[in-house]
Amino acid sequence: MKGNFEQCPIRWGVSAFALVAAAQSGIANASEQGIDNEAAPESATELQDPPNGEIIVTAQKREERLQDVPLTITSLSSEQLTSGGVVTTRDLGMVVPGVIVTNNGNSFAPTIRAIASRGVGPGDDPSVATYIDGAYNPSLFGGFSNLLDVDRVEVLKGPQGTLYGRNTTGGAVNIITRDPDGPLTARALVDYGVEFNTIYLAGYVAGSINDSWSVGIAGSHRQADDFVRNISPGAAFQEVGNIRDDAARIRLQFEPPGSSGKVFLTVDWADFYNEATYALVPFPFGRSQFAAVPGVVLPSSKDEVSLSRKSWLDGSTLGATLNAGFDIGAINVSSITALRRIEGRINTDLDRTSFAGGWTTGPSKWVNLSQEINVSGEIGDKVDWIAGVFIWRSDAYLRQYIAVNDDQSITREPYDPEFAFGQPGFDRQGDVDSQSEAIFSEVTYAFTDRFSMIGGIRYTMERKDFTFRNFLSGGSTVDDESWDNVTYRIVGKYELSDNWQSYVSYGTGFKSGVYNALSQVVNLVDPEEIKAWEIGVKGTPTRQIYVALSAFQYDYTDLQFTAWNVSPAGTSITLLNAADAKIQGAEFEIGWSGPSLAMNAGLAWTPTAKFTSFPNALVYADNPATGGNLPVVRDISGTRMLQAPKLSANLGGTYTIPAGSSSVLLSANLAYNSGFYFGLNETAREKEYFRANGRITWVLPGEVFRLSVWADNITDERNAVYANQGGPHDVFAFDRGREFGLGAEFRF
Repeated sequence: MKGNFEQCPIRWGVSAFALVAAAQSGIANASEQGIDNEAAPESATELQDPPNGEIIVTAQKREERLQDVPLTITSLSSEQLTSGGVVTTRDLGMVVPGVIVTNNGNSFAPTIRAIASRGVGPGDDPSVATYIDGAYNPSLFGGFSNLLDVDRVEVLKGPQGTLYGRNTTGGAVNIITRDPDGPLTARALVDYGVEFNTIYLAGYVAGSINDSWSVGIAGSHRQADDFVRNISPGAAFQEVGNIRDDAARIRLQFEPPGSSGKVFLTVDWADFYNEATYALVPFPFGRSQFAAVPGVVLPSSKDEVSLSRKSWLDGSTLGATLNAGFDIGAINVSSITALRRIEGRINTDLDRTSFAGGWTTGPSKWVNLSQEINVSGEIGDKVDWIAGVFIWRSDAYLRQYIAVNDDQSITREPYDPEFAFGQPGFDRQGDVDSQSEAIFSEVTYAFTDRFSMIGGIRYTMERKDFTFRNFLSGGSTVDDESWDNVTYRIVGKYELSDNWQSYVSYGTGFKSGVYNALSQVVNLVDPEEIKAWEIGVKGTPTRQIYVALSAFQYDYTDLQFTAWNVSPAGTSITLLNAADAKIQGAEFEIGWSGPSLAMNAGLAWTPTAKFTSFPNALVYADNPATGGNLPVVRDISGTRMLQAPKLSANLGGTYTIPAGSSSVLLSANLAYNSGFYFGLNETAREKEYFRANGRITWVLPGEVFRLSVWADNITDERNAVYANQGGPHDVFAFDRGREFGLGAEFRF
């Protein structure tokens, strides 16, 4: 560490994990408008009004009406995703209240109700789990998914420790792809963005081959030019920020003749390159310990960087999921088998200035395998039950080289003092092999026609094997650790009427224990734990309106943070179970659909999100001697948690204007955030911001062709998508500005 957070193995792990940033990504366009695979909305009513007037979700691993599920859920259909400009999971922050999505690479790093995903290396999974067709995606970046052929997305808020288990302290994101059966359906579209020369091509075709077999095939390509100038004197590159990604997915569906069962095999691939999030600049502008170094030039606007080395992410992913479900009498049995490989490389300018202060690079790879079996049924008309088993394996490694020569080769001698901030270089690798097994069950008992209770429990066993290797010194470290955990959930539910429900719930959850993968000295921390209360009411006062109101309180303990450790062996800066926290808040959502106008709105208020105990936090203060940061140890108990705005809100809608045999769709989505902190001790603040996207679509007669104009980030907000703190300075990466574009689409 030595006063330089940029070189800390833990934080470097965050950047290196971004190598898998586009795991399942690559489907996004200039206007952030998606391609759904059902028929797109022909009117505003279709955006939110299912044929039976009810929204169906599977948040509790069985089909239920949204208003019947006793927890806070935001459910977004493919039509709502399209109209809201949601193409990847990264865009969910625009349409889901209480969700903040930051972006390290192309990662999906959501914060739900102030519980952040802070992945720091192999074996450190996010606090918000992502599931695609029921398959668990454990890494921070494996959750970054395109939403190309999606039927709906369900965002579950609060710990889901019973049915979902590990690493759901903040909640879970369920992505359910579209079944390909039915008549032949095809779509093709192209979008072009003027400001950044953004090109997006996407296509989809699906349909039944015969009574048993169906297939869906989807693919896309996206690219966008550099958008930030490099002002570093003598640098070999003048601009940075371009992106490129490609993706494809094939989904096979098989229905055995004479059976109610279905089998799905999905194979997906993605390849990606990203410079945008690594266009990091010292911020506030001019504040850096390198400001006084002769020849160093610092950026003075969000459109500039000053890098001696180009920073980028390059990688690919390949995955397969097998889903099978069938009935044995009155019992339903389902199986989910998933395999995923993610690999890539990251290159980063360590000091983020024109000063030749160091360079880091390194490959990473993850192989994840999971198996889940669920069995569910009913006993009479009073009992619903589900039970299951979950098995998961993951092998991951991260290799890190620091202080690389101009030819990007490793020098196996002490480096010139100007490199790596005067420290010797590194060539090291951390391997973490993880395994987890769990059994779980949940039972719902109806005491009366109106009142019921839910009780659930899950037992989890976990083991992690850690190996560290120093390729320069020849040293190595080997260690392993095991944990077990019991999580549970109790819910009381009372139906106020056929369309209104109230509930109160208490549940627990945990985030797995972690090794600091790039520490030669064993640095192990135990799981985080959470206890959560929630009370709510939800319902559909009319066919066109859905309303949900909830309030919650969390007690969050053993948070995993870098902190100052005092022990009999001495003092050190290390990863610890360093903090406890309390979170309190409330949320409100409403959706309304009419003949020509559909709207949805949400509000999340979190007045309390504070560390109740954090006595030895490592924080960064102003250093007058250098003009940069000074790492210090402080008791920050009582300060606000990271990425926890007090208020966030969203409003979206589509208005349909008939025009003879054609029509015009006016869609817009607005999001507000009151601001939050990227850094501990209420530092590295992201200011208040307001963003808006919009699209005008002309549906030609026959509804085969569509033409559109669109605008992304209409308010031209250059808010930060990522930030980091170190000894030299704080560094921020800012989003692209406003962009206008044109689109064309063909479908049948």
